[in-house]
Amino acid sequence: MALSLAQLLTPKSEAEALADLLTILDGLGFSASSWQSGSIQRTLVQLLARLQASASNTTLAITKGRFNDLAEGDWLSLLSTSQFDNSRIPAVATQVYMTISDPLSVGPINIAIGQLVAQDEKGRTYRNIAALSPLLAGSTGTDLLFEAEQAGDAAPTSLALTTPLAGIDASIRGLDPIFRQGANAEGDTRLRTRNKAKWSTLAYAAPADAYIAWALAASPVVTRAWVDDQNPRGPGTLDLYITGAGGAITPTTVATVTNYINGSGLGSDGISRRPIGANLFVQAASTDLVSITGTLYCNSAYNTSTVRQAVYDTLTTYFNTLPVGGTVTLAKLYDVIMGVQGVNNVHLTAPTSDHTAAAGAVPVPSPSFVAVVG
Repeated sequence: MALSLAQLLTPKSEAEALADLLTILDGLGFSASSWQSGSIQRTLVQLLARLQASASNTTLAITKGRFNDLAEGDWLSLLSTSQFDNSRIPAVATQVYMTISDPLSVGPINIAIGQLVAQDEKGRTYRNIAALSPLLAGSTGTDLLFEAEQAGDAAPTSLALTTPLAGIDASIRGLDPIFRQGANAEGDTRLRTRNKAKWSTLAYAAPADAYIAWALAASPVVTRAWVDDQNPRGPGTLDLYITGAGGAITPTTVATVTNYINGSGLGSDGISRRPIGANLFVQAASTDLVSITGTLYCNSAYNTSTVRQAVYDTLTTYFNTLPVGGTVTLAKLYDVIMGVQGVNNVHLTAPTSDHTAAAGAVPVPSPSFVAVVG
């Protein structure tokens, strides 16, 4: 008898499989329920139950792998490539400028590619990917490009050399230090969105979802997008708002998305995607800081500072799933915080109700907790 979709999507645990097998055997007159644990008969049935549970979970993965909204991990990657011609985008390393100066006039000094290593405020390391030949004596500031040694959405606010040069000063560039924003490997939610939105790109008039698909395809830094297609600047106009992890998007990324859709400009592939007559304006979504304050009650077996940081990190992960103009629900905040290991309880003093970001804005957490044992 063929299984229904609901049955295929409901795997059996080993205990459930064992109970089913014992019931069947009882019905056949074997009195299997009375078999003692550790007996040969019971052990063989336990083995069959374990195999059935394993097969049930494999069936679940295969079944979910046929549906965009349900597939996960490698199954979603396979579905996306075969059915949507979308390959999962790998992680990208952040590239950032450091300003190198020679206040003691010890130069000229030649700096080779990879010679210098810097560390940011979170301990992540960066190495110079450009050479400097030479750094002139008395130089008051020469920019040198560094790249994170580990790909991901790192956004450093400070950098210090761990391979210092005598007499040489170095610090993160003060104005627009980020040359290329980093990005984590594309997650399942983003890939599912690209898959669903891709259908709209086949339409002649390009509905809103087409612009979302193009924005996500243009840059791995873009994690979410929203389109105001209600003629915000007059007839024929539409505004595309984009955001990245933590709500950060640089002007360079905005230009990348604009050029990709228009099919012209630096880095464009030359394919014009924007319909004739559409007046497009791409911009970074504004950030709507959501103050989250209160008291964390921590298990005595855990360090309160570590738990507090874990809560901050978990809140950031949750907020990164919210769409532009999304709503932060109070109930979800409690669920997210209580799900952190080491948290016994939490009392929030802010927010006191659900919070919806304005159109064109993305919610960004601004947490501040007192962490106590309790």
